[in-house]
Amino acid sequence: MKMHRPWLVWIGFACAACGDSSSEQPPPPPDSAPDATPDAPPNTVGFMGTVIGPAPAQAHVIGFWSVEVGPDHAFKLGDGSATATTFELFIPKGPVPDGALNTEGAAKWGVGLPVLVDASEQIPDGPVVKEFPVRGLSTQYAIIFRTGADVAADSIFTWVNGFALDQLSCGKCVKSTAAGTFDTYTPVQCSELVLEAATDPTTLDPCDWI
Repeated sequence: MKMHRPWLVWIGFACAACGDSSSEQPPPPPDSAPDATPDAPPNTVGFMGTVIGPAPAQAHVIGFWSVEVGPDHAFKLGDGSATATTFELFIPKGPVPDGALNTEGAAKWGVGLPVLVDASEQIPDGPVVKEFPVRGLSTQYAIIFRTGADVAADSIFTWVNGFALDQLSCGKCVKSTAAGTFDTYTPVQCSELVLEAATDPTTLDPCDWI
C-alpha cells in the first residue's frame, strides 16, 4: 500500500524550478542538547551533519518544517551552509513558532528537515510561499521539537512522546513493517544527521511519518 505523503507536495512544489541540473539495535539516548558548532551565530542552536550524493561544492541549507496535522503547509526556519561533504544548520533559540508545528489535542510537535538549495537562495523564515530549486534533503533524519501535552495513547503519533519537551532534538526514521501503517522517528544523537543530494530530488525517499 502506498502511503499518502501530502507534505511531499511541498518538496515537489519547491522542485518545480529544479530542471535538469546536474536486526535492530536499541536507539542511543538523545543529546541533552544538539551539537553546537563553534561558530554558531548568537541566539541560535547549531547542527552539523554529513552530505552524501552529487552535491555542489557550496550550497545553502534551510530548515524545512512540514505541517500535516492541521492545515497542510510548509514553514521555513533556520539557515546554514554546505560543502560537497558536510553541512551546518542554525535554528533560532527558543520555542519553534506555532506555524511550524503539528497539533493534535494539546500536543504540538515539529519535524524539520535540513534541505539543500542553491547558494544564492535567500528564503525568509516563515510560511513557504515561493518556488526554489531543491538540491537535496535529509530523508532519514529530522530535527524534532515538541511542546504542550503528551500525544494521546490512541494516537498514531505516540512516537512523538519519546522526544524531550521544549528543546530541539534529532530523530532517525524507523521504517514501518506493517502494511497500511506509517514510519516513525526515534531519538538519536544529532551528530548522526545525513543530508542526501540528488540530481532529481523527487527520486529521494523521505521518511513517511504521515
